[in-house]
Amino acid sequence: RDFRTSASGAAAVRRVAPGPRIPQPGGMERPAFGRRRAAEFERGISTLAQQVGFDRELAQTIALARRAHRADDPVVRQRLMHAHTGLQLMRWNALRSMGSGVPGPEASISKLFWGTWHRDLGNLMVDLMGPAGVVGHDDGELSLEQKLFLFSRSDTIYGGSNEIQRNVIGERVLGLPR
Repeated sequence: RDFRTSASGAAAVRRVAPGPRIPQPGGMERPAFGRRRAAEFERGISTLAQQVGFDRELAQTIALARRAHRADDPVVRQRLMHAHTGLQLMRWNALRSMGSGVPGPEASISKLFWGTWHRDLGNLMVDLMGPAGVVGHDDGELSLEQKLFLFSRSDTIYGGSNEIQRNVIGERVLGLPR
């Protein structure tokens, strides 16, 4: 199955291939790796490829700050540095998880982090655009920055909302009661 994961114009189509199947009594089969394992993989090692797109979007954000003559603003510089640091943390965490096999429920930490990080980057892009960031074009098209702003909202929803990810972390990782 193919599905698009980016509205920023970057090639972001993932192909999900059927995995191995386990024979069951009566001739039926079930997937060897269920949705849970697929989601855990998606939030672990596979985010490295996604981070290439994030890196490109961060570079575009820095270029936008320079074009808007706001790169010297201390608040903007702090937000850009926060975005850069967050991207490096995502990369190091994904590399760390490569040696541990398929991640368990702690993969929800990565999903929660990158969804929030990407949403914040979209906010920064639109903030750098100023009033033009919230006004559409006459032809009805949105700019790349506006598309990223709107699409990044879905990162905190699809694959389990941030609230669900926090529940998974609390219950399965930290062992807190329901």
